[in-house]
Amino acid sequence: MQPMKHSRHRGQVFALEGIIAALVIVGALVLGLQAVDTAPWNDEERERGGDLRTELDDTLALAEDRGALREAVTTVDRDGNPRPVVPGADTQIAFDRILDNTTAVRSDLRVEYDYHSEGEIETVAVRDEPPSLENPTATATRQVVLLNNDTVRSGPEGEREEGTLLEVEDHIYLDNQAPDDELFTVVTVRVIAW
Repeated sequence: MQPMKHSRHRGQVFALEGIIAALVIVGALVLGLQAVDTAPWNDEERERGGDLRTELDDTLALAEDRGALREAVTTVDRDGNPRPVVPGADTQIAFDRILDNTTAVRSDLRVEYDYHSEGEIETVAVRDEPPSLENPTATATRQVVLLNNDTVRSGPEGEREEGTLLEVEDHIYLDNQAPDDELFTVVTVRVIAW
């Protein structure tokens, strides 16, 4: 008769274990569904987000082809920091004009640069508009490879030549990532639109 007692207790333990497992799974599902917006974009928002992403990719490709991205990341203010992107300003560099002349710019934009500084990746917003929480956002990025002999410019329109990256490396926000090589650093340009 003793063996029957053990099987009855074992069955109760398995039943209790199953109930606890079910409660854990239900709790995880409830928490997960609260953290994620499960409502899909409507067709108009999905189409707008896709169109916006395509426009941003095309805009950055055009800026890259014309050398405007390289000029943008190597144009600095008097303190050696990246020059801000100012929409519609009289003093614009090529990248500003390209952004202003694309249909993507009819939306709001945020422009960021990611670069290496003292072994860490830093991000600076050169056009800092907070994204909308109501509209879908689209993001496009391009990497700009900078070499030691790339020109650094300053001034409101980038009209004053300061020297090469190698010559002014102590007075610019970028760090030389390969001192024994022709490569200076890589900057990622990110544009977020909504």
